[in-house]
Amino acid sequence: MTNTIVVIAVLALTKCGPKHPFTDDSFQDRADDEIDLDQEVTIREKPTDSLFANFTKFWPTQVSSLPELTLPVIPLDEKGDDVDREEPWNPRVSSACVFSEEAGIVVPEVTLTWAEPVRSERPARRSDLTVHYQGFQKNLYTTFYPLEPLNRFNIPGNSEFLNDTAAILLTGTTLFPKVRAYDISLALTNQSGATSEAVDDTPSTEYEIYSVTLRDLSPGLSYTIRLCELTGESWDETKSFVFTTPICKNKF
Repeated sequence: MTNTIVVIAVLALTKCGPKHPFTDDSFQDRADDEIDLDQEVTIREKPTDSLFANFTKFWPTQVSSLPELTLPVIPLDEKGDDVDREEPWNPRVSSACVFSEEAGIVVPEVTLTWAEPVRSERPARRSDLTVHYQGFQKNLYTTFYPLEPLNRFNIPGNSEFLNDTAAILLTGTTLFPKVRAYDISLALTNQSGATSEAVDDTPSTEYEIYSVTLRDLSPGLSYTIRLCELTGESWDETKSFVFTTPICKNKF
């Protein structure tokens, strides 16, 4: 995993108590997004990357051989009430339509940015993506692991897609975005929400700021993304979030 460690300043958050970055309403750019969990996954405007020119030959090349990805995933809703749960994942979402040289057309690009408290050890983590209704329960999703930029999402070796060719052909290129960037930086805030550089004698809280940029998404769809951490012989789901992609026009 390629990590970029930088010290950055986080501006004042709210009036009292140590606050978590990116929880202010001003960071939420998607309030009016409409989410349709029963959506059709077929879409006409798709990337025309040479990899996608013949999808029936392309998708088998994206099946991962990593044994780690065949380990079971323990969903959040199966952990019980006695498990310490983090606050709801509420990343900042930035979306745009950008020209992709690989695809040869304008495609949606979405950046998710969020903060987490610094931990002494960072476990192995993967990111899963689906557009299907109950896609994670039905094992119809792709995954990003290892977390290395410029890779595409892959199909786990135990995916239901491997038993249902019609499902993967219907889904098409939708679940194979490229990760244009994956970065981690460091932020410091004191108890008043100001940066530690402003008040040197005030205890500071460290946060890791994560940012991931996905390109070659399909336009006008609702995606569900989840994060999982490796714990022994299974993956624990830690966060999930739904975002929508813009509709990009390639004809004027």
